[in-house]
Amino acid sequence: MDSTRTSPVAALLGPAAVSDRRGAAATAVAAAQAFNFFHTRPYYTLRVDDRVDLISIGLLVVAGLVVGELTVLRRRRSVEARERADDLSDWARLVALAAR
Repeated sequence: MDSTRTSPVAALLGPAAVSDRRGAAATAVAAAQAFNFFHTRPYYTLRVDDRVDLISIGLLVVAGLVVGELTVLRRRRSVEARERADDLSDWARLVALAAR
């Protein structure tokens, strides 16, 4: 594989990781279509003649959806962690106030 070419998966993961579910899904579909158009025979069409290419296209879509879901989960956990830290800070202030 030529090291100057960008992997379709690498091109998919960046935008999908900073997006929401819809953005990740749109990126996944766009990456799969671009892969199909530029890297599968017959070239420059959206036709798929080989079963292996069809599986590759499907896996690109699945990878994008998984990354999007993981991103949403990571953001949700981050918000929950911040809320818990704020709650603990409130309790610490209350305990300090009660100790006075």
